[in-house]
Amino acid sequence: MAGENRSIQLNPKRAKQLMRRGKWRARTWSIGGVIGVLLAAMIINSILSSIYYRAGTPEKREVYKDVIESAIAVTRPNMNIRLNSNTSSLLGIKYYGDMVKQVGDERVYMGDMSTTMLLGWPRLIDWNEGKDSYGKFGSRFYLPDNDIEVKEAPGSSKLSMLPEGTVAEVYVSFDRMYTTDEALMLFEGKDMTPVWLAVYTGEAGEEGTAIVSAPVGFPTQPMWHAGDGVTTVSHEKKFLWRTVEKGTVTSYPGIETYGSGVARNDNFLSTLRLLSEHKKITNYYTSFFEVDRVLEYVEENGVSIYGMVVTGPTKELLALKDATFVNCMHVGEVRLWNWEGRQ
Repeated sequence: MAGENRSIQLNPKRAKQLMRRGKWRARTWSIGGVIGVLLAAMIINSILSSIYYRAGTPEKREVYKDVIESAIAVTRPNMNIRLNSNTSSLLGIKYYGDMVKQVGDERVYMGDMSTTMLLGWPRLIDWNEGKDSYGKFGSRFYLPDNDIEVKEAPGSSKLSMLPEGTVAEVYVSFDRMYTTDEALMLFEGKDMTPVWLAVYTGEAGEEGTAIVSAPVGFPTQPMWHAGDGVTTVSHEKKFLWRTVEKGTVTSYPGIETYGSGVARNDNFLSTLRLLSEHKKITNYYTSFFEVDRVLEYVEENGVSIYGMVVTGPTKELLALKDATFVNCMHVGEVRLWNWEGRQ
């Protein structure tokens, strides 16, 4: 009997070792299980997200990207963003990219933006505005037929104080409404580049001052959308009966530098229709922009241009104050010389 009792007794040290080993095995299995579940969830999310955001022609992810980029281009003068994307949370997608402006001959960094969407619904947005911006209040135009004299306008005095060897972005307000072709022709032969056109959408100005601080318009480089171009296959590789590699090239209609007003206006209207079709996205990324009202007004009244953003050598821009078509000017961004010249 005594021998049997001795046979079932365990060494206390050995017992602790076994208990410790059992705990570590349990922890390892628990951690492994959690990691496995997370990996499985990531794989499932990636598959489901890919199915959802790649659905349709064009794909949903490309449509949403186009809407965000176009909303910014229409409501932020001379601001451009090209977005990248990747899947994020469950059935979510993240878009991110740098915001740039053309100042002189260069596209300068103005900040960055990142945003997430869930099944086509915007969820979060993070604007990181650059801190080296000169023209914090540069997005300002004046409607025609106001009492402001050009020489007293905020822009002309600042331009006169800027030194040689600089380039600038200037918001030029016109003396009257112009067609798109007429507005572009005003700058033909001048050593500067038009980059954004301000479109009249029925604004009355702020408190009777004729100031438009939230303008709507379009860049001189058209905002092409799906279906606007002609796509051809540049190369194709097959393995047996399957296509394993395919390259395509999309060409868009030619645009004259100081013309093509009809094509530009049509492109602006198609952009507004795209934004109206996706209002929940448009409204999330813009402020004080009533896209349906703007679209209705432009469709009924046509495209009338009352101002333009131009960029070039500071002294060349300063000479605009003597032009009969200029009502007033406002300075935006300023940078050191980067100009190759247009003449």
